[in-house]
Amino acid sequence: MRPDNQSRGRYSRPVLCLCKWLHEIKAPLLVIHGTADPIFPVQHGMALSEAVAGARLLKLKGGGHELNPGDWDRIVEAIAKHTGSKRAVDRR
Repeated sequence: MRPDNQSRGRYSRPVLCLCKWLHEIKAPLLVIHGTADPIFPVQHGMALSEAVAGARLLKLKGGGHELNPGDWDRIVEAIAKHTGSKRAVDRR
């Protein structure tokens, strides 16, 4: 357990670092991360996208740890582009 885990309160648990294996990921990776995430700061998403070759990062300005309905169109558009989807987004 890392000493800084104590700041996570009742949800503390040992941290398993997969950092040494990230370079082995060959699948296309899209990292979606809020810039105001209080649990995992945006630097975590940035580091993840930098550690995986070819990964793309979508930063949601002001986004926290949850997905906000106001960001859904950007998220869906980014996923569609990332996966090469030609389908139009149903905006009901």
